[in-house]
Amino acid sequence: MLPRVELPQVVLEVLGRTGGIAAFTTRNGNPPPYAEFELSVAAVMVGYGCNIGLEAVASDEKEALGHDRLVRISRDYFRPEVIEACTTLMLGAESATLATMQLNGERLASVDGLHFAIPTPHPGLRIAPEGSSEFTWVTVLTEQAIQLSGRMVSGRPSAALEALNTFTTYRDQLDASSARQPEAIVAEAGTHEDLVFGLLALSGYSYQPTPQQVVDARLWRVDKSADYGPLQNATRRNIDLSQIADHWEDILRVIGSIHHGAVSAHDALRILTRNGKPTKLGSAISSFGRIAKTCHLLRLYDNPDYRSGIEAQSRLHKERSDLARRICHGIDGPFPDYYPGLENRLGVLGLLLNAVVLFNTIYIQKIIEKLRAQGQDIPHNELRELSRLMYSHINMRGRFHFEMPTETMFAIPDLEPDAN
Repeated sequence: MLPRVELPQVVLEVLGRTGGIAAFTTRNGNPPPYAEFELSVAAVMVGYGCNIGLEAVASDEKEALGHDRLVRISRDYFRPEVIEACTTLMLGAESATLATMQLNGERLASVDGLHFAIPTPHPGLRIAPEGSSEFTWVTVLTEQAIQLSGRMVSGRPSAALEALNTFTTYRDQLDASSARQPEAIVAEAGTHEDLVFGLLALSGYSYQPTPQQVVDARLWRVDKSADYGPLQNATRRNIDLSQIADHWEDILRVIGSIHHGAVSAHDALRILTRNGKPTKLGSAISSFGRIAKTCHLLRLYDNPDYRSGIEAQSRLHKERSDLARRICHGIDGPFPDYYPGLENRLGVLGLLLNAVVLFNTIYIQKIIEKLRAQGQDIPHNELRELSRLMYSHINMRGRFHFEMPTETMFAIPDLEPDAN
């Protein structure tokens, strides 16, 4: 029942509904001096996001699609801060459209990364063993498959700590939309797993890695003399609470510094470790993290709904990668080798992915409302199974047409009498 559309129609519809076009201003903050500016922005998004270049979407028949104009707009208006501002507008619109499809339980976010090796400019400089330096394009997804952040980070950072850094950076935008505030993080910890559990728990987030992402699945206890019933023999490892108490003031200083952005979570991890081992302060935070980690492991073992929700959030990145490959079908492939300016192209691809997710969310909700108005019962657990990352109804190949959308473009057909 989703309307069959072309990719440019999806972009223009979402930019119009979310007000995202307002993010594309001059460097002085003034509105653009171009007529039919929305068509030009949509053409650049499709050209860069599909990796087909501006030549493939340019047209001499419309001034808004002229090649020289598209080049100027891509250079002047697709700046990193503009992409972030457009993402923020999409986040606000996404929160406002989810009255029907809002999920229950904790609001999750997940993190994943795409790795690039960058050859060093000097042949004698060996940054990495292979003579190259590594960068990671890290993306943070909400439970509704919206990309909250995408940025290039040196090396292979801890995905969980990168999420904490992102939430710190986006705190104002997230607080402005309280229904969107993530509460739990699904990601790999990397090294120093217990320390990562502690940093996230102390920062107010529930760290919930999947069973496959947990490196050390040992359980811990806090009271040597207590009777833990069926879990009495599950572990004999004890957490030293006095160590946490002795360092409590310093622990709060570290967490406060992360919360206010004075130090990043990655820098805090380096400060709290020395020669690959935690310092005394790092050991105290690790002890706190083992409490949160043990509670998480016990919930994984005991609560199937808890476990399935985490695994579903983790799968979003795979589904989003499949959609990205479908969209980014240019001759260089969906994820080319690193080259200067790739961050901007990946940022545009992220906007395009968000546009598809929002378009699907808006029209899935319209379909649900139409079916319920016709007397159909749609249980909430079935809504949880709906994917916002569907794309079979969107044409992403061939010669694109850019025109402002009308209501008739997105008419929702009636359900066939024998349809299930």
